[in-house]
Amino acid sequence: FQRAVLQVYAVGQDPGVTKIEQLAGKELIVNRGYMYGGRRAWIDDPANQVKVVLEAKDAPQALTALTKGRAPYLLQYRDNIRDARNSVPGAGNLKASTLSDVGINVVISTKRADAKELVAKIDAAIAKLRKSGEISDPDAAGTS
Repeated sequence: FQRAVLQVYAVGQDPGVTKIEQLAGKELIVNRGYMYGGRRAWIDDPANQVKVVLEAKDAPQALTALTKGRAPYLLQYRDNIRDARNSVPGAGNLKASTLSDVGINVVISTKRADAKELVAKIDAAIAKLRKSGEISDPDAAGTS
């Protein structure tokens, strides 16, 4: 179906962050309101000394701040960066390391009278979105 791939981004070099603990003592850009799969509590814990430089309103603002050097790292979901990358000057030299990669699944009960029809509608909608490029194929190569 789809994947939620959480990555740490940097400009020019691989951030090399594969565990949240590697952000201890670092400056970071995040998105306002995002919990990052429970990792936001760790980021906000003063004991971890993570300095949140900007809580961006959206991915383009966060990416712009990163490319302008506001902080060395940006925590963001891969699909959000894919969508924002083309609209942000200087984003061509972006590098990423993956913190987590989680499959997103939808479960539809067979107790629903229209379960088969609903699955067919969802599958058709996903195929249409993939064909138009609005969502990516989870089997396609990731952003690095």
